[in-house]
Amino acid sequence: TTIQSEDSVSDNSILTTDVSTKNTQITKQTVKQDEKSDGEANFDDLYNDLQGTSDITLNKDYKHVDGDHGFISINENKIINGAGHTINSGNINLFTVNTTSTLTLKNLKINSEGTLSSNVIKVNGNLICDNVTFDMENTNIASTSNAIIRHDTNYANSTITNCTFENIAGTVGAVDAYRFGHLEVDDCTFKNITSKNAAIRIYNGNADYM
Repeated sequence: TTIQSEDSVSDNSILTTDVSTKNTQITKQTVKQDEKSDGEANFDDLYNDLQGTSDITLNKDYKHVDGDHGFISINENKIINGAGHTINSGNINLFTVNTTSTLTLKNLKINSEGTLSSNVIKVNGNLICDNVTFDMENTNIASTSNAIIRHDTNYANSTITNCTFENIAGTVGAVDAYRFGHLEVDDCTFKNITSKNAAIRIYNGNADYM
């Protein structure tokens, strides 16, 4: 029969406690990662997920919160397949598409909330939207120049197909081709648009549209 000393028993108890605590910590970390992959992500995550790839399919929803990454600048050709997920841009600009770049959005839901301080998507390059729903139900569009999609330069081109725009107030409307670019809208639905300039504004200038 082996009889443990008081010191050895005490040491074993401490060791057991340490292992138990470490196991608990590991379990908590694993659960946190699973929750994130299931859909709780912010704009830091969105920005990081979009880096290093030209074609991405989303596997979670994203929501902007105070203190994380601001609007995302598109400086290269990029395809984002939302796979039915939602991006909530809060009250900020979501994407700015820069000159010579093409952003393709498909199978995606986009909304905002609070007082929108900018356009949701600023187009200086090329935008393609296919089966995207823009729902601004919980949004107050503050500025008279803000729209959901806005052309900012004469390089702006947008092709919008099979999309839905709903619950949009403010002045400009859902889409604002402000003097510049080419705009093509096909098989889209506009619901509960109370903007002064209706669903689409073609401002005086050289905008082509069809």
